[in-house]
Amino acid sequence: MLGKRALFFDKKTIFDYIRSKGYKKGREVGSIDRELLIALLLSESFMGTAIDYDYIIGLPIKDSKISKFQNLHRGSMQDIQKIISDRKLIETDSLTDVLLGIVPDRIESLPPPITPTIKSIDLQIKRYISLQEKGKDDTENFYKFLDKYRDYPADKKQWLVINLEGRGNINLKNIEAQYNKPEYPFGKIIIVSSSNDKLLFIQIKPNPSMAEFNVSLIINKIINSKINI
Repeated sequence: MLGKRALFFDKKTIFDYIRSKGYKKGREVGSIDRELLIALLLSESFMGTAIDYDYIIGLPIKDSKISKFQNLHRGSMQDIQKIISDRKLIETDSLTDVLLGIVPDRIESLPPPITPTIKSIDLQIKRYISLQEKGKDDTENFYKFLDKYRDYPADKKQWLVINLEGRGNINLKNIEAQYNKPEYPFGKIIIVSSSNDKLLFIQIKPNPSMAEFNVSLIINKIINSKINI
């Protein structure tokens, strides 16, 4: 995300924040909490060996709001609370919703407010709600939805993440055939589908694959762990 400012959080800070919320089974997960959790799972599932590194998760911040944060490359739990309390701190006029980054070697030695160059993957997160009746095919409408993003600037480091909701059926094989192509502008296309307490990650482009997570189990594991997992 060249030329943009982002506030980055390390994995430990996000884990500590989730622990502090005291989540219990059945409790609704807020939008920011869900975005942070999805970003964590994307890091561990789709960034190859990135789990072996100290990866960080960033949220784009408006230039006019930068002064509200002391350290852009090491956000705190208090910073997360600020963003939850005031979503206007977030830069919404951007092609990036969330960033996945690898911590530079010298990040700890850099005094604030110096922001290091961080190698990152930019996530464009969209929401698709199928209005079809339960079990009815909605693939054609999903084609139209994806076609709206064909004119985006081509960037292999930009991922399109689609939060799929609703009751209609999507033919994933047909979606793969249509959009797992080099000319579609995103480096990865990942569909996130939820069912009860589970999150299903379906990678359409490239190398179609799938991963399933139980949200309550993950949150409980984070809450009960004393170290990073």
